[in-house]
Amino acid sequence: MPCRVQLLATSLVLVPLMAWILSDSLLLSDVSPAVGLGLVDGTSAALWLWVRLDARGSGSVTCGEIVVNVSWWEVDGREGSALLPPYSMQAALESSPYMRSCVATVRLDQLQSRSRYEYSVTFAVPTRSRQDVRRGTFRTFMKPGESGSFSVVLGSCLQSIYGVPMFSLGRLRGAGDMFLFLGDAVYADAPFNFFSSYEHLYTLLLRDPYFSSLTSTTPSVFMYDDHEISNNWDGGETGLFADAIGNWTWFLGRRNRDAPPGSPPRARFFSFMQGDVSFMVLDTRAYRNTSAGTMLGKEQLRCVREWLESSRGSDGVKLRVIVSSVPFTLNTGNLSYVRSDGWAGFQEEREALLGWIHEMDEPVLFLSGDMHWSAIFMSGGILEVSSSPLFQFPMDPRMSSVQWNEEPIFYASMGLFHARLDFNTSAGEVKISISQASWWSGEIRELWVKTFTLEDLKPRKKKSQAFSKSP
Repeated sequence: MPCRVQLLATSLVLVPLMAWILSDSLLLSDVSPAVGLGLVDGTSAALWLWVRLDARGSGSVTCGEIVVNVSWWEVDGREGSALLPPYSMQAALESSPYMRSCVATVRLDQLQSRSRYEYSVTFAVPTRSRQDVRRGTFRTFMKPGESGSFSVVLGSCLQSIYGVPMFSLGRLRGAGDMFLFLGDAVYADAPFNFFSSYEHLYTLLLRDPYFSSLTSTTPSVFMYDDHEISNNWDGGETGLFADAIGNWTWFLGRRNRDAPPGSPPRARFFSFMQGDVSFMVLDTRAYRNTSAGTMLGKEQLRCVREWLESSRGSDGVKLRVIVSSVPFTLNTGNLSYVRSDGWAGFQEEREALLGWIHEMDEPVLFLSGDMHWSAIFMSGGILEVSSSPLFQFPMDPRMSSVQWNEEPIFYASMGLFHARLDFNTSAGEVKISISQASWWSGEIRELWVKTFTLEDLKPRKKKSQAFSKSP
C-alpha cells in the first residue's frame, strides 16, 4: 500500500506538467457541450448547460447566437396521479468573463413530487454542421414537510489528472439519490498545480468520464473550500478569491440554490429542503477573519441562526443537517496549520453554534470533508460524518499529530472514501455508512455502517463512544 500511495502522490505533482503541455491541443479542442444536474427537490430541478466556443477564438460566434432548446416530460408519476404534458423552453446562454465558453442554468419548476422525468437539451451552434443533443433522466424528491426516504452520497477532494480517469467516482453513479460535494474540486495551488489556468483545471474536471457521468445523472450540490483558491485560504474575498471562485461559480456553484433573503451580495451559502429534512450548506472561506475569530462572518451566522429558529418546533422539519467544508470536530490534528483551519481554530463561534443547537434540543447532524481520511465523531454532542478524499492523496491522522479531544466512533485512513446517508423519516431513522474504493478497480467495499434513530441525533453531552477502526 505505501508504494501505491507514493505512486499516486508523485503523479499528482508531476502529471500536471504533461496536462498543461497537451491541454491546448487536445483537451481544449473538444468543444462538445455538457449538461449537469444541479439541485433537485420535490417540485423543481436545475439543469446546468455549458458550451465551449471554438478554440480558434470567440470572434467566430457569440453566446447569443447559439440556440438552446430544453424539453422535459414526466414518465413515471406518483400512483393515482396523471402524467403532466411535455414542456419546452429556450435557454439564454451567458458569456463567461473568464474563458471561451457560454453557460446557462435552467430551473424546471412546478414538477410533481416523487416522479421520474426525462429531459432533452438541443444545442445549435451556427458554425457547426450538426446539432448536439444531450438527454437524461431524474427523479424528484418529496414535497417540503413530507416524510419519506432518500439517500445522499457525500465526499470531497478531487485531483483531475490528464489521461487518468477518476475511477473511484465510477461506482458512485446510481449509488445515491443525490451527490453532495464539500470542496476541493480542483487543486489550483502549488504543489499540485504550477502551470494550468482555471479554465484548464475545470475543463479537465468536466471532461473526466466518471465525473461527467455522475453529475449528469445524479442531482448534485457543490461547495468550495481552500484548494480552489490556495491552501488554508483565510483572505476572505480579497486577492485570488475573485477569479478563483468566479470560475468555481461558473462551472459548479450555479447548480446550487440561491442564498437566503437578506444575505450579503454574491453570497454562496444556501439552504434547501428534501421532504422533512432541512439542509444548510455553509461557506467557510468567503467571510473568514482569523483576527476577528470568525469563520462564517456576522451575516452568515445570523442566517444560520434564523434557519435554525425558523423551523424550531415545526412539524414540517424532523431533522436539520449542517454541511461544512471543514470539520467541526476538535480532532483535526495538533499541528497549528491543521488545527487552525477547521472549526477547532474558531472555538468561540463553534461554541455559539453548538449552544443554539443544544438549546433547540431537536435532531441535528453535521456533515464535513477536507481531512483526507474518514470518520464518525460526536462533535460537541452532535453526530458528525466526515468523509474524504474521493480522488486525492490519502492521509492518516497521525501525520498531523492528532489529539483525540473528542473520541471518534469510527475512523479509516489511507484510502479513497465516501459516505452514504439513507434518510427514512417515515421510520424515524438514518442509516450511515463509510465505504472505500479499491485503488485498482474502483470497486466499493463498505467499512462501517450503523442506523441511528432521530432520537439518537438529538444533542447530548459528551460521553465515551464505542470506538472502531477500519481493518
